[in-house]
Amino acid sequence: MKVYTQNKYESEAILVKVVEVFEKHGITPNPMNFLVWYEYFLANNSKLIAVLDNAMQNRDGYTNTLGVRLYEEFLKEQQADTSDLERAFRRLLERMVSKLMDWTKNMDSHTQELDHYVNQLSSRQDIDPEMLRNLTGSVLSTTKSIVATQSEMQQDMVAATKHIAKLQKELEDARAEAMTDMLTKLANRRWFEQDLDIAIQATKENNRLAVILCDIDFFKKFNDSYGHQIGDAVLRFISGILKKSVEPSQLVARIGGEEFAILVPNATVEEAFTLAEHLRHKVEISHLKRKDTGETIGNITISLGVASYRMGEDWDSLYTRADKALYESKETGRNKTTLAPL
Repeated sequence: MKVYTQNKYESEAILVKVVEVFEKHGITPNPMNFLVWYEYFLANNSKLIAVLDNAMQNRDGYTNTLGVRLYEEFLKEQQADTSDLERAFRRLLERMVSKLMDWTKNMDSHTQELDHYVNQLSSRQDIDPEMLRNLTGSVLSTTKSIVATQSEMQQDMVAATKHIAKLQKELEDARAEAMTDMLTKLANRRWFEQDLDIAIQATKENNRLAVILCDIDFFKKFNDSYGHQIGDAVLRFISGILKKSVEPSQLVARIGGEEFAILVPNATVEEAFTLAEHLRHKVEISHLKRKDTGETIGNITISLGVASYRMGEDWDSLYTRADKALYESKETGRNKTTLAPL
């Protein structure tokens, strides 16, 4: 299934636009229609946009039938199977599309029947009481059938929507787990690289995005002196300090071994450097105690490198400059912060 990489704020902005269109034009708020209009406001598919723009200018506007056609033509192939959960999600969506198509055909058939009865009632001058009763009975029967069909469809849609919400939650949990470092519960390298790429695409000003890389000084000695359990405790200890010391908009990730990264959006290089120094000092004055003996594991420090985004560079270039600055910190004494050249 296609993975949508919009962050919380970008997704909410699109949702507001979708809801406004649904309310303005009376569009049925089912998952398929939501997907069609979400893609419309993503503005990545020019053909889909052109068809929708043209439809909204016509008398009939947007219909469920058009939604089915747009899904089949433009979106179905995007829903490539990548996991059991996503395959289940796709099967459910396809069943809903099939139900919508059947429902639309039934409604068209009922509408044609009603048009036929209305024409007979309005055009014939020789209607006797018996014929009138028969026509009236037919109209009532067709109307009841429409109501029953619509009620059944609504019940199916409610049940399917609940199922989709459950699957969506499971998908989000599975993806979060795949993007999380199990030891520290921080974001992993994959998550960091994804968010860094998104942040670069969203950055419109030079030097308003920064990356901080940090490395635990002499980490090997903790494993050698105390064992890997204490080494893991040190990693969790550092991750806790970093996580508590940054803003919610700043992503902290463990990107491998004893190395961490912080994504600092909408910040000047001076602000990023100040944050890095705050993190370094916070670690330096903190102490980890062993739970089994109460012994203090002291002298834990970190070295850091800071790089500020240059307009036009890709995430790999920005990351590499931060990494070179980190290397300089380690080579020139450790427990320090080095700023990459602007």
